[in-house]
Amino acid sequence: MGSRLNNVTDGINSFLHQVVENSAAQTKIKTTVIYVHLIETLREICLLILAISVFSVIGGIGVFLLHVALIMWVPGGWAAKALAGGILGVIDILVVFLVLRFLFSEKRWMHMFKADEAVRKVT
Repeated sequence: MGSRLNNVTDGINSFLHQVVENSAAQTKIKTTVIYVHLIETLREICLLILAISVFSVIGGIGVFLLHVALIMWVPGGWAAKALAGGILGVIDILVVFLVLRFLFSEKRWMHMFKADEAVRKVT
């Protein structure tokens, strides 16, 4: 009876040891997958920051030069040129607002980070 009990406990211990080893291996695989996704997301964020920076610098230079040229060509005195500059300034503010609204919309970010797919899978 004692040897049978030892065989059973040895079998259970061996089984549990295999389960723990398999669980550790699966955990390593899952953490590696999460790590790879984290790197991919970080890369996308860096590219987005770079694109926004380049867009801002080039756009700022272009808008400045465009305004200077347009204001120089406006006929009339300084009052007409100031009015043209003010109108162009308002247009600039509206364009920046619309671009930022598009870039930072919740729907866009949910789609960009595939959170909408995760929510769809859960529900």
